[in-house]
Amino acid sequence: MLARQIVSWPDEMADWLLALREGKAPGGLAEGVAAAGWVQLYRRHRRIRRRLTQAFLPPDGGLDAETLEDLQRALYMAQAMDPARLAEELKGLKPEDLKAAAEQSDLFTEMMAGSDEPDDASLDVALKTPEVAFFLLVWFPCWMEYGEYPPRLMRRARQGDMDALEKVLWLDKGALEDRKIAGYWRQAGLDREGARYKRLFKALHDQPKRRMDARKVKVCLAALLLKVSAWWEAKSSVLLPGSAYKCLTVPQIRDLFDAVAKDAGRGLIDTDLPESQEALYMDIYRGRDFWQLPL
Repeated sequence: MLARQIVSWPDEMADWLLALREGKAPGGLAEGVAAAGWVQLYRRHRRIRRRLTQAFLPPDGGLDAETLEDLQRALYMAQAMDPARLAEELKGLKPEDLKAAAEQSDLFTEMMAGSDEPDDASLDVALKTPEVAFFLLVWFPCWMEYGEYPPRLMRRARQGDMDALEKVLWLDKGALEDRKIAGYWRQAGLDREGARYKRLFKALHDQPKRRMDARKVKVCLAALLLKVSAWWEAKSSVLLPGSAYKCLTVPQIRDLFDAVAKDAGRGLIDTDLPESQEALYMDIYRGRDFWQLPL
């Protein structure tokens, strides 16, 4: 179900990313962008997740923001643990605790599969918050443009990594509010004929180098599905002994995109994906390295 949700909006994602590249973000985000403390949001992971949950979680979905945050934290801790240690930790849980966790996980999956779009009034309110504006303008584009977690990218940039500095400034000119980022920019400005200054200047006035269109977004999402499902196959054997879960295959991933295209009235297949199975397979497997996930 979650896999279907992930591939449901690639055309809209591509349109959004292209609009941002062209400087055409909707005006409704202006209030959130103007709020103080923008650059601090790179380090406010929980605050952003909580605000997004409050803004878009269906009120009758059976899960509140706090419970969902607990699920997210538990998943993060589980993926970070060594499998042997994780198995030992699970042995100490009571059966009723495991049952409750499974029920919450099922609720989350059902909620994501069946949730409606927020109404216009709720969306207008959400867009005015700095957290939602930051997610739409920085967090989500950072994933799709670079396959990297925004706080990690900013950390590398603050350490003086030139590639990371370029990426951050391509993505978010507001990053110059950061004391260290601003310092690197001032240092580069001491030699305006130098390569460092030219690279940063171009990043501030140009678009990311990588091509972006609906096909690119779909292949990236397909590669993400493959990588995450392979991770979950390995983890589920520890979390859920005897689990029958298997990693998604490339034909199954194509079927997901074809089903979405058919439901949207765009034909029986998704024509943005490579026509041959072999070409799709190669694109997806190359795309796995794009996603810099801690899996």
